[in-house]
Amino acid sequence: MPGAVAFIHRFGSSLNEHVHLHVCVVDGVFEEAAGEGGGADAHAQARAQARAPGVIFHPAAGATADAVTQAQATLRKRILRAFVGRGLREGLEAQEMLGYRHSGFSVDTSVCIAAHDRAGPERLLRYCARPPFASERLRKAGSELVYRFAKRHSEPDSNRR
Repeated sequence: MPGAVAFIHRFGSSLNEHVHLHVCVVDGVFEEAAGEGGGADAHAQARAQARAPGVIFHPAAGATADAVTQAQATLRKRILRAFVGRGLREGLEAQEMLGYRHSGFSVDTSVCIAAHDRAGPERLLRYCARPPFASERLRKAGSELVYRFAKRHSEPDSNRR
């Protein structure tokens, strides 16, 4: 059984409309396993069956850069075909998007959380589940709310150099 959690984001860092997904995927599969092995005698087997089932993790193999690139290309084609099929994109537009160097489809495998890292999953999931804007960038200026973008020149009346 594979494991994944998906988050739909509707905005970019500039609060612009930018629908995209963040998906955290387990790099392997989980298998339910019966209680750990018993001995040859019936008593040991009964004890093993009475234990709660466990889980065995089988790490993925062959996740090379080429395999990721191929998966990204396949996803792009299938998603664009689905968009055309559902009337969300014109066929010519989808065909043009297939030729774009930066088509908006990317698979990033650079973030990996080690098995022993207990803080990593929470940190990553908090990032993925974050709201569209950061409250620490929001301030009140008289009767208006001002949002400071990541770039320095984003606030009204900022010094432009």
